[in-house]
Amino acid sequence: MTAPLATSSMLPPATARQDARWQRLCHGWSRDQLLQLILLVLGIALLVGGLLLPLLTMLQKSLQDENGLWVGLANFSAYFDSPHLGRTIGNTLWLGVLITTLVVTIAFGYAYALTGTCMPGKPLFRLIGLIPLLMPSLLPAISLVYWFGNQGIAKGLLGGESIYGPIGIVIGLGFWCFPHALMILITALSQSDARLYEASRVLGSSGWRTFVTVTLPTARYGLLSAAIAVFTLTICDFGVAKV
Repeated sequence: MTAPLATSSMLPPATARQDARWQRLCHGWSRDQLLQLILLVLGIALLVGGLLLPLLTMLQKSLQDENGLWVGLANFSAYFDSPHLGRTIGNTLWLGVLITTLVVTIAFGYAYALTGTCMPGKPLFRLIGLIPLLMPSLLPAISLVYWFGNQGIAKGLLGGESIYGPIGIVIGLGFWCFPHALMILITALSQSDARLYEASRVLGSSGWRTFVTVTLPTARYGLLSAAIAVFTLTICDFGVAKV
């Protein structure tokens, strides 16, 4: 026989009185519900104080001139009338597409080598590939300047090209975005079903056909997630381009 469930009538009188007093004070709310409400209110307060208020302050400043006088939408009108706006947007999108293509392609090959081959030293290569996650975007850019800048020790490797421009931005952002894509793709490839590869081998499929029909479809969502992440990081970063 199972023990009967505990009810409020079976609780000690002191505990029952405390629960009844708690219910009266909280108007029928349980402790769990009240705790959830407090956490929700704290989260909303943090969101408002850390995101909404700074955005509203920026919006207010955008409607004023340098002297703090109200000018309405004049600043926005002057910005959209700038002849450099179209070129800026075009360069940003071009860099985003180029870096996304390069980084996702290289990261996919790197992740496939770590998850789908018998290469030695996988933990070491995985660590090397993910270490840049701990670095801000400024660090790769500064390192490139030290290596390939006007006084860089490896300046000659660029074949006369300058690191200050599209080449440096592509290399710097690619280096910084690579571990983000690698982490997503390693997770996607690690979750693939080994039975599909076994069935492919039993049916006599070639390695290339297995890769096209099994590996790529299995990792398609990981590839899409990695592409979105890299493109977003690329078009939102100012550190590499600034340096």
